[in-house]
Amino acid sequence: MVDLKKENGQEKAEVQSESVLDNKRQYILDELSELMDQASADYGPLLMQELQRRMEFVIQNFNEELNGLIISSIENWKIKDSQLRNLMAGDLPAPKGQPNKEQTEDISTPDFIKDVEFGPIRRK
Repeated sequence: MVDLKKENGQEKAEVQSESVLDNKRQYILDELSELMDQASADYGPLLMQELQRRMEFVIQNFNEELNGLIISSIENWKIKDSQLRNLMAGDLPAPKGQPNKEQTEDISTPDFIKDVEFGPIRRK
């Protein structure tokens, strides 16, 4: 089989076509690299300025949200702390719990299978 390929010249054609494809691929990669270098030289500073502006905006939003969360957390803590201190001092009555509502039916079972009896199958 190898001898047939050598005789027909197919092996040389495969090697040449691969090298032609490699050359074309390398040429395209070189051109792309050159275009990317030009674009980075032309637009690089503008892109970096835009990136920096967007990052500053994100950081500013993060800081505002974090400050808001910390302030609300401290206010909630102060309220709970003052209520606890008043309760311990006896100035504030203990909060009454909500009355327990007894459930008349099991809500975990859907209505369409509520009446079905499950269990072992019995012979009639």
